[in-house]
Formats: sequence, C-alpha cells, structure tokens
Amino acid sequence: SGELRVSGKYENGLEEGIVSGPLIDQPSLMKVHDQVKDAVNQGAKIAVGGDVHSLGGNFYQPTVLSNVTTKAKITYEETFGPVAPLYKFSSDEEVIKMANDTPYGLASYFYSRDIGRIWRVAEALEYGMVGVNTGLTTKAEIPFLPASGSVTANTTTRSAYLPDVMNCLVPFKTK
Repeated sequence: SGELRVSGKYENGLEEGIVSGPLIDQPSLMKVHDQVKDAVNQGAKIAVGGDVHSLGGNFYQPTVLSNVTTKAKITYEETFGPVAPLYKFSSDEEVIKMANDTPYGLASYFYSRDIGRIWRVAEALEYGMVGVNTGLTTKAEIPFLPASGSVTANTTTRSAYLPDVMNCLVPFKTK
C-alpha cells in the first residue's frame, strides 16, 4: 500500500473539476518528455507517470521523479509541465543552496511542518514568491515582485526597492 498514485481528471483545462490540462504545444510536450528521460538516464527513478498521456494531444502524465541529481536537465532548465523532481539532501543549508543555484527566480515552493524551518527557509530562498505548504502563491488580482528586482524586471540584480517588496505576497498555509 506504499504505492504512489495520482488522482484527478485530466482533460480540457477550462472545464470545472479538471486538475491538469494539456501543455501549450508539441515542442513543450517534447521538452518535458526529454527532461524526464534525461533525469532517468542520470539515475532518477520514475515513481509515477513518466510518459506522454494516453489522452494524446499535448497531455503529459503527472510525474514524480525520485533520486534526481543536479546534473539532470530538469534541475537547470525551466519545466512547464506536470513533473515533480525530488532530490536528496542532508541539511537545510544544502537544499537552500541547491534551490538558489539558478538564474530563475519567479517562484519557489516547499513543504514543512516545522514553523522554525518554514521561516528560515522562506527567508533564505531568493525568489519573488515563496509558497509554503501550497503550490498556489498568488492570484491574478495580487501584484508580485519578480526576484530579478523591481517590478520593471531589472535583470541585473536580485535586490528590490522597499515599496515593491511591500506589494509581494508570501502565503503561509500551515495545514
């Protein structure tokens, strides 16, 4: 009974009750599939999913990969598909360093039950939005600050002006 399963409806993402829709186009589908295959070639294990969905079109199976290494493409390329790579780490410091070792910085997500760890990790992550115990960090109505700096998206710095920071949202969901 330790088997991992993914549940939910996978169809037209505009319909009520759908948890995952198709990727935007065929090249996006192939990029996700290539990233998963590369991770497996680098030693990752497929816990669930790992292939194009039987629905066809641009659907990809919701996928969880374990034992992913930092050498895998999925670590350093943006992934716009239903894939969750899992990495082993020994300390908060190690995983924070891994998470911050990227040119990207719009959003990050992590889960924890320890409120002290939540604050330490959330403050150390260099991202515009940090989701804690949730994958939903914002809504269309709420302005946010890209980690690249001001809302003008200055890509030369990760620092921000205080008025911009005050418009950010960092949701904390404890249950």
